Amino acid sequence: MFGWLLRWRRRRTLDRAGEFRSVLSHDATFRGVITGSENTVVYGGMEGDGLFESSLVLAAGSYWKGSITASHVFIAGRVEGDIVAREKLELAASAHVVGNLTSRRIAIAEGAVCEGMIHAPQDDSTTHFRERRVTASG
Repeated sequence: MFGWLLRWRRRRTLDRAGEFRSVLSHDATFRGVITGSENTVVYGGMEGDGLFESSLVLAAGSYWKGSITASHVFIAGRVEGDIVAREKLELAASAHVVGNLTSRRIAIAEGAVCEGMIHAPQDDSTTHFRERRVTASG
C-alpha cells in the first residue's frame, strides 16, 4: 500500500549509495589521476581525472578540475571538466559545472549551473527539481 512512499524516498542518488570509505578532506588537494572501487566523497580539491566503479560525491564548497567517470555522481561543488555517470548524475542547487554531462539519468536542481552539453539516451529524460530536503549545511 505504501510502496510508492519507499520508492519516492529512495529516488535520489545518495539514498542508495551506502557507506563512503574513501574521503578527501576539506583542507586537502589531490593532483593526478585517481581511481577506485569504493564510494568516494570529496570535500576538498581535485586536479586530474577520476575513474570510479561506484559512487562519487563532490560536496558543497569543493572543486574538481578534470574529467569524472563513475556509476553514480552527485555534484554539489564546482567542476571544470566532463562528467560521465554510467547510471545517474545529480546536480545539487549549489553545483556549478563547466563541461559536458553524460548519463542515462540526469537530475538538475533549480539553481544549479551547467555550462556545456547534456547527453542522455532518448528513452530516458532529464529531471529538473526544486530541493525540498533540509541539508546539514542549510
